[in-house]
Amino acid sequence: MKVFFDVDGVLIDGWHHNPARRRRWDAALQADFGVDPNAFSKALFGTPGDGYARRILACIKDDRDLGDVLAEVLPPLGYAGPVDAFIDYWFARDSRINTGVLDVVTALGRRDDVAVYLATGQEHKRAHHLWHGLEFKAHFRE
Repeated sequence: MKVFFDVDGVLIDGWHHNPARRRRWDAALQADFGVDPNAFSKALFGTPGDGYARRILACIKDDRDLGDVLAEVLPPLGYAGPVDAFIDYWFARDSRINTGVLDVVTALGRRDDVAVYLATGQEHKRAHHLWHGLEFKAHFRE
């Protein structure tokens, strides 16, 4: 049997379809970097129909590098620091592993009749962070 797990809202506890249950990675973004989290979200992720969504989608499709896109997006929002520092901040705060789900993954992965996989659409730098930095590679098959 093959079992597939999503990242955001499943393995990573943060995003939830119910806004009241979300654990926002960007809650202190204004205080820490001077960037309004809602303005950042709109500039990178957009809202349906506004044309901005292409920015992150281009990164997910590997048509654009996330660092290059952030170098365009962040200065108008008031951030003048290194893009890599921003990415490190973002990824570190958006990495709250749901240990209960990971325990299930681990238990399933020990079974001979089960193969566990990630099924998620991620930007490449974040995918690398999840696979290597959070060591998801130890729990999932490639």
